[in-house]
Amino acid sequence: MRRAALLILLLLLVAGSAGATVRVLPLGDSMTKGSTQTSAEASHPTYRYWLWQQLQGSDVNFVGSWTAPNFPYDFDQDNEGHGGYMTGGILNGVADDPGQGKLSIWLAKYQFDVALVMLGTNDVLNGVPTAESVRNLEAIIAQLRARNPNAVILLAKIPPTSIPRPGIEALNAAIPGVAARTSTSQSAVVVVDMYTGYDGVADNQAPLGIHPAERGEKKIAARWYAALKPYLGGGPTPSPTPTPVPTSSPTATSVPVTPGTAAPNVIRSPGAVVYAGESGLDVTAAGIGAGDTLGWFANGPGGNAAPVATLRIADPKHAAIPHDTRTGAWYDLERGRALVLTLEEPALSLRLIDAETGRYVPGGEATKGRRFDLEVSGSLSAFAARGTSAPVAVRIRDPSGRTVSTLIGDGGARISLDRLSITTTPYRIGGASGAAWNTDDAAYGAGTYELWAEGLFDHEHGTASPDPSGAVGRQVSAPVQLAVAAAPTKAPATSVPSTSALATSAPSTAPTTASLTTLTTTTVATATASTAVPASTTVPPTPPSGGTSWWFPYFLGALALLLLVAGVGIWWAIRTPGPADSAKPRPRGRGGAPPAKQANRGSPPALQITLDRVRTWDPMRGRVSDLEAALRELEQAEQTRAGGTAVDLLKLVPPASIPSRPIPEQIRRWGDRVGFTPLSIDRYGDVLFYSPTPHQGGTRLVVKRANELLDRLGVDGELRR
Repeated sequence: MRRAALLILLLLLVAGSAGATVRVLPLGDSMTKGSTQTSAEASHPTYRYWLWQQLQGSDVNFVGSWTAPNFPYDFDQDNEGHGGYMTGGILNGVADDPGQGKLSIWLAKYQFDVALVMLGTNDVLNGVPTAESVRNLEAIIAQLRARNPNAVILLAKIPPTSIPRPGIEALNAAIPGVAARTSTSQSAVVVVDMYTGYDGVADNQAPLGIHPAERGEKKIAARWYAALKPYLGGGPTPSPTPTPVPTSSPTATSVPVTPGTAAPNVIRSPGAVVYAGESGLDVTAAGIGAGDTLGWFANGPGGNAAPVATLRIADPKHAAIPHDTRTGAWYDLERGRALVLTLEEPALSLRLIDAETGRYVPGGEATKGRRFDLEVSGSLSAFAARGTSAPVAVRIRDPSGRTVSTLIGDGGARISLDRLSITTTPYRIGGASGAAWNTDDAAYGAGTYELWAEGLFDHEHGTASPDPSGAVGRQVSAPVQLAVAAAPTKAPATSVPSTSALATSAPSTAPTTASLTTLTTTTVATATASTAVPASTTVPPTPPSGGTSWWFPYFLGALALLLLVAGVGIWWAIRTPGPADSAKPRPRGRGGAPPAKQANRGSPPALQITLDRVRTWDPMRGRVSDLEAALRELEQAEQTRAGGTAVDLLKLVPPASIPSRPIPEQIRRWGDRVGFTPLSIDRYGDVLFYSPTPHQGGTRLVVKRANELLDRLGVDGELRR
């Protein structure tokens, strides 16, 4: 009897261990934590909410040292997300925020089985070198493994932001190497690609374009779920395989493939990615049978949930995915609701590259003779998983309305773009012996040319998917329009009144490659503009001789003196309180700080000293980093006086009172686009901005390189992706 009882107990223990709860640790920054400071932020409960919905039906427990920020949604909110933290802050803590602690302290509070690590965005935003971020990530993995030697670590390539940042691409290119060096036979480090197919503008919250919006959260959750699913039980744990280091270019996406037939239309495993608009797909390897109905669920297929959308596959060897099909996970309703497909949008884009300068050209006008290469990018990595390349075509519509797929490059070489095999993203198209497109060729007359890329996702016919309307930017790229104009005829030398007048007022017809020091000193130009833009000077151009009467300067001087006297009188009247005003209480600004007009009167000595540092800062000699330090000191002092309440620095120090060199109009338009207020620019080309939301350390001050912004702005100040 005792033996029987012991046997039953052992069987129960084995059964219990086989179905043990999987403890999942979400580890990251504000994209993991989220925020409830505003109602808009509180409406985005991060990917954790959507992932939790997909995990319903699985025995999973989220773990972490806190549940902040406690969203008003029903899901397991334990997490290890720490807003504003860089990789070094996660590893070693942040001096300005000791209350939160650091990774070794957090890990002591719980056990975990799988870690979802998504870190590095704040490193890029704060200019941390990629090599330092890599070292920190490897140290973070070592600490995770010290807590659990058998842990599975899913390491994310970070999503893009609305402003293209090369630092993100550099870090993502290094992450597979981190995984390869740190994976062991006991503890896998698996790369999860959050970058490819993620739209930094459409998938992120405006105006900053950094934190995911709902569609971005769902994309991240779907990719975590696909990577996490093999470790959720229901069979032996897959053997961890180190992720290989890619040997291709840093921006290329390398995807390991499994043996089998390599073809762009053949899906090779259940859960594989397919694209909206694809037709002629062979999905038999996904486990789909003839006539099966697939279902899409808002919160996962658990329980008795009804699908929100369905899709019937009549012939799994010739399946078609309509353009308007919902993205995300699809399950076979005929076969136990098994995951069979993951649907994504390909997000195609096409850009021109000036062959002389290497800069992106957004379109506009170009003088005949300019030479260009092309670049195709988008979410195309699913084709690498099928063991093949992505089929894409580039079309060119000339001024007569004729559409072709051939360009004439340097040396008269003809380049066929009718069916390209895209193996990396982005994919640059150049000529065999120079540029891919030489507008100086006789075939290109003056007029407007329109270029676009389209995915050849009708695999059975080798053409673009039918009816791509509404799919611009996805199955079909947004068109690039370039107006080719004949080279201007040089005017006779006698028509130019003076050399100095020409230097300051004549439009520039050549692409600018000047350093920003030169640009901000003498001209304001768009670094990527293809339209010749008139130069804007810091001083007015010299007027032609004889155009002004001799008495006019004296008149202006007298008028200026009169206005100065009137202004002083008005100021004195406002400054001197009347009998009725002396008894009035002095107004106070937000957070208890004096308003901007009273900042110099009755202020504490430390505040007065800091204000003097700001006023006397010289943009011709100093760097805005010194100005940032003074303003940040003022910001923190006021926050302390207000009991930790956030203060609006611009009410204390109006932007107009901050010394600055002339700020290019393009920079101001960029600031308007993303919600940043430009405060000052120095002679080195660094710009100090004031952002609408706090960053690491609680400050809203941000320094950016102006030339990096100008490189990504068009003539109209819009961002170019």
